[in-house]
Amino acid sequence: MKPSPSLAALLGVGLLVSAVGVILSTPTPARGRESPRIAQLARAAEWGVWKIRQGRVTSLDELAAEVPSFVHRGRPGVTAGPTPAPVRPHFPAHARKPVLYLYSGERCRSVGVRVRVSLPISGSTLYYPNAVATSTGLASSLEFRGALEPARRAHDCLPSSARPARAPRGHFWRALRRVPASMFTSGEESERFIFYEALTDLRTPFVFYGAGEHASVSLRPDLRGTSGREDVVFAVHGRRYRRITPTGPAPTSLFEGEERPLSALMAELREQLMARGLSAPEARSLLDTWRPDLVEASGDRRIYFIDRADYDAMLPLTISPRPRELVRVGMVLELP
Repeated sequence: MKPSPSLAALLGVGLLVSAVGVILSTPTPARGRESPRIAQLARAAEWGVWKIRQGRVTSLDELAAEVPSFVHRGRPGVTAGPTPAPVRPHFPAHARKPVLYLYSGERCRSVGVRVRVSLPISGSTLYYPNAVATSTGLASSLEFRGALEPARRAHDCLPSSARPARAPRGHFWRALRRVPASMFTSGEESERFIFYEALTDLRTPFVFYGAGEHASVSLRPDLRGTSGREDVVFAVHGRRYRRITPTGPAPTSLFEGEERPLSALMAELREQLMARGLSAPEARSLLDTWRPDLVEASGDRRIYFIDRADYDAMLPLTISPRPRELVRVGMVLELP
């Protein structure tokens, strides 16, 4: 299914904004005995895509029409607490299809997990599975509590009774489920990922100038000169694209460099996603979900990635137990 055009930003993504931990209760060990082993969370990987179209923010109604009917829609309830300083968003944007995959480090037993998503900008949300939504002043959060099954069970383990809800045939939701992550169960709802859509404070790594054949780009001033960076913009024009790498303060033309056939773009994007830490199945879930917008749509577009520090600042994430590896990859699809 083709995601509807959005304006400001849709974060397509990886899923989850902030996570809080999971605490497993275990009996107090008898004196002289070895303490029980702490449950393991091997990996957490999240991707998200922000879609920007001519400054118009896609409404939650439009976004809700794209997700299965079992996805929850709600507005966080207000709780008592101090009012924080006013939020001045750099670029208000909807977090679009953020998807968080969790991988248990256990062989047979389930692991209790608590994931909290901190949203600096309060507002209505879409989320799945069950979560507790709260709001304090101008900020809000989503907290997911549940049990995580092993990613792969050994043949001598008891079978799991967790089953995800039925998604429509051909829906992008099914592509998200192909990733071999652990099943997360909250109450009566089970899914292979955590999903939400909400307002975020999007900070892009680039500054764009002009339009059409006069369009150019430069790296955001505070990022210039940062060592070890490779900030890439894929500028698509019809059925061709160029790979632009801005470095200095001077704007770089979006029509500079070798022109390549659009058929090669998906392979380049896959390489970029995996270089940023996604596994092959995780990268494929993003590309399959967004293929209509990336390579099948007509017109010009720009594709680039969000700096990890900006991602963490926009969507603070805490997971307990803390995973041994945490990957977060944000991509922006901009239609000028």
